[in-house]
Amino acid sequence: MYTLDKNKATIALQAQGYDLDQAARMLSHFPDLPDEFGVAIDQWMVDQKTPNFEVNGLSVEKVMEYRFSPFLSAMSDLFMLIDPKQPEAKHQMWQRILGKPIPIV
Repeated sequence: MYTLDKNKATIALQAQGYDLDQAARMLSHFPDLPDEFGVAIDQWMVDQKTPNFEVNGLSVEKVMEYRFSPFLSAMSDLFMLIDPKQPEAKHQMWQRILGKPIPIV
Protein backbone atom coordinates (compact mmCIF):
# COMPACT_ATOMS: atom_id res chain seq x y z
CA MET A 1 0.00 0.00 0.00
CA TYR A 2 1.05 3.54 -0.75
CA THR A 3 1.13 6.14 2.01
CA LEU A 4 1.17 9.72 0.81
CA ASP A 5 4.17 11.84 1.82
CA LYS A 6 2.16 14.76 3.18
CA ASN A 7 5.17 17.10 3.23
CA LYS A 8 5.80 16.59 -0.50
CA ALA A 9 2.07 16.80 -1.22
CA THR A 10 1.85 20.10 0.67
CA ILE A 11 4.67 21.53 -1.44
CA ALA A 12 2.93 20.37 -4.64
CA LEU A 13 -0.38 21.83 -3.51
CA GLN A 14 1.29 25.14 -2.64
CA ALA A 15 2.78 25.21 -6.14
CA GLN A 16 -0.82 25.03 -7.39
CA GLY A 17 -1.91 27.97 -5.24
CA TYR A 18 -3.24 26.28 -2.10
CA ASP A 19 -2.28 27.81 1.23
CA LEU A 20 -1.08 25.69 4.15
CA ASP A 21 -4.52 25.46 5.78
CA GLN A 22 -6.20 24.36 2.55
CA ALA A 23 -3.49 21.76 1.94
CA ALA A 24 -3.74 20.48 5.51
CA ARG A 25 -7.53 20.07 5.21
CA MET A 26 -7.21 18.26 1.90
CA LEU A 27 -4.56 15.89 3.26
CA SER A 28 -5.97 15.31 6.73
CA HIS A 29 -7.97 12.21 5.82
CA PHE A 30 -6.15 11.07 2.69
CA PRO A 31 -6.30 7.26 2.61
CA ASP A 32 -3.56 4.76 1.95
CA LEU A 33 -3.94 3.62 -1.65
CA PRO A 34 -2.73 0.74 -3.81
CA ASP A 35 0.84 1.11 -5.04
CA GLU A 36 -0.19 1.81 -8.64
CA PHE A 37 -1.97 4.95 -7.41
CA GLY A 38 1.24 5.94 -5.66
CA VAL A 39 3.24 5.84 -8.88
CA ALA A 40 0.84 8.37 -10.45
CA ILE A 41 0.72 10.54 -7.32
CA ASP A 42 4.51 10.61 -6.99
CA GLN A 43 4.75 11.65 -10.64
CA TRP A 44 2.22 14.44 -10.01
CA MET A 45 4.13 15.68 -6.95
CA VAL A 46 7.23 16.20 -9.13
CA ASP A 47 5.65 18.33 -11.86
CA GLN A 48 1.96 18.86 -10.93
CA LYS A 49 0.94 17.52 -14.36
CA THR A 50 -2.03 15.19 -14.41
CA PRO A 51 -0.76 11.74 -15.40
CA ASN A 52 -2.68 9.28 -17.53
CA PHE A 53 -4.32 7.13 -14.90
CA GLU A 54 -7.51 5.07 -15.12
CA VAL A 55 -9.54 2.82 -12.90
CA ASN A 56 -12.31 0.73 -14.47
CA GLY A 57 -12.12 2.81 -17.65
CA LEU A 58 -12.52 6.13 -15.82
CA SER A 59 -9.59 8.55 -15.98
CA VAL A 60 -8.44 10.83 -13.20
CA GLU A 61 -8.65 13.69 -15.69
CA LYS A 62 -12.36 13.02 -16.30
CA VAL A 63 -13.09 12.79 -12.58
CA MET A 64 -11.34 16.13 -12.06
CA GLU A 65 -13.36 17.68 -14.88
CA TYR A 66 -16.73 16.15 -13.93
CA ARG A 67 -16.43 16.78 -10.17
CA PHE A 68 -14.47 20.05 -10.27
CA SER A 69 -11.96 18.41 -7.96
CA PRO A 70 -8.21 18.69 -7.50
CA PHE A 71 -5.95 15.82 -8.48
CA LEU A 72 -5.54 14.26 -5.04
CA SER A 73 -9.28 14.32 -4.36
CA ALA A 74 -9.93 12.70 -7.73
CA MET A 75 -7.40 9.96 -6.95
CA SER A 76 -9.09 9.28 -3.63
CA ASP A 77 -12.46 9.18 -5.40
CA LEU A 78 -11.13 6.71 -7.97
CA PHE A 79 -10.05 4.43 -5.17
CA MET A 80 -13.71 4.13 -4.17
CA LEU A 81 -14.23 2.15 -7.40
CA ILE A 82 -12.03 -0.66 -6.12
CA ASP A 83 -11.84 -0.24 -2.32
CA PRO A 84 -11.81 -3.82 -1.03
CA LYS A 85 -13.56 -2.70 2.17
CA GLN A 86 -16.64 -1.69 0.17
CA PRO A 87 -19.26 -4.04 -1.30
CA GLU A 88 -19.62 -4.33 -5.06
CA ALA A 89 -22.84 -2.32 -4.96
CA LYS A 90 -20.86 0.66 -3.61
CA HIS A 91 -18.26 0.24 -6.37
CA GLN A 92 -21.02 0.35 -8.96
CA MET A 93 -22.61 3.38 -7.29
CA TRP A 94 -19.30 5.27 -7.37
CA GLN A 95 -18.78 4.28 -11.02
CA ARG A 96 -22.13 5.93 -11.85
CA ILE A 97 -21.42 9.00 -9.71
CA LEU A 98 -17.91 9.63 -10.98
CA GLY A 99 -18.73 8.80 -14.58
CA LYS A 100 -20.98 11.76 -15.25
CA PRO A 101 -20.62 15.52 -14.80
CA ILE A 102 -22.07 17.35 -11.83
CA PRO A 103 -24.93 19.46 -13.17
CA ILE A 104 -24.24 23.17 -13.11
CA VAL A 105 -27.22 24.99 -11.65
